[in-house]
Amino acid sequence: MLYQVFPGNHINWHRQCIKSIKENEVDTVKNMITFFKTQPSFINAKETNSGNTALHWACRTGCYVSVFIYMLVYSSVSIYRIISLLLSDSLLSYMLSRVSN
Repeated sequence: MLYQVFPGNHINWHRQCIKSIKENEVDTVKNMITFFKTQPSFINAKETNSGNTALHWACRTGCYVSVFIYMLVYSSVSIYRIISLLLSDSLLSYMLSRVSN
């Protein structure tokens, strides 16, 4: 389990999450977000140098499936509904298929 590797400290996992986002490793990002979904310190963690969160990096690098996963896990239903209305049906289907796997 992840907590056994870095007990009480999410810094290294946050760095790995950002690295995975930059490399568009969607499955890794999904697993990290799912594991840490009850840990606000993970989702809100900022890089020391840039001040960016993992979500900032996902938006900045065009890793939109990761952005979508963040929104599904951490946002309210109304935000999900708005996003789903903005996306084409094929893109939404693709993103949902990536999240559900």
